[in-house]
Amino acid sequence: MKVYKPHPQKLLEWVKNHVYFTHNDILRITKCNCPYSVLRALRRQAKISEESKTKKEKLVDSKGNVVNVTTRYTLYKFEGLKNAVNG
Repeated sequence: MKVYKPHPQKLLEWVKNHVYFTHNDILRITKCNCPYSVLRALRRQAKISEESKTKKEKLVDSKGNVVNVTTRYTLYKFEGLKNAVNG
């Protein structure tokens, strides 16, 4: 069963899993550790495009009923971060 995670936690995990820099690199670029602050600081360093998407799943609840679940999420694409780390 999936564990519910709030949006800031998902965002921080996404940055850790998809942006191939160490935590120290992110701290050096952004000078912050809070997920929202990290995204705000990354916007100043790189071009970030956002794309909203939805994902539909059929899950089974504890009673055996099939439930349709729609999850909305935002894809963030980062460009120009490599220069920010090396510079």
